[in-house]
Amino acid sequence: MDLFYLIVVLIVVLAILGIFFAGFVSASPGEIKVISGPRGQRVLHGKTGWKIPILERVDTMAAGMISVDARTSDYVPTNDYINVKVDAAVKVKIGTEHP
Repeated sequence: MDLFYLIVVLIVVLAILGIFFAGFVSASPGEIKVISGPRGQRVLHGKTGWKIPILERVDTMAAGMISVDARTSDYVPTNDYINVKVDAAVKVKIGTEHP
């Protein structure tokens, strides 16, 4: 009988540890992880955090340079009232500095 209780307690402890480690989230310095769920959104950049398994989800974004194509279908006036048509490749980066 004591062996049965020991096995049940061991299974419960292993299940709790499994849920605990399933919620561990780590973001390297080159990525941003957004944890969203019922408690709102939290942003991790270069650090670790915890999420509630099943209730919260984790989305990942690259924090490095990203190439974006910028193209206008029609002429766009500038501040000096000069019409320009743009077809270019632009390098952008997500800002990671806190205000």
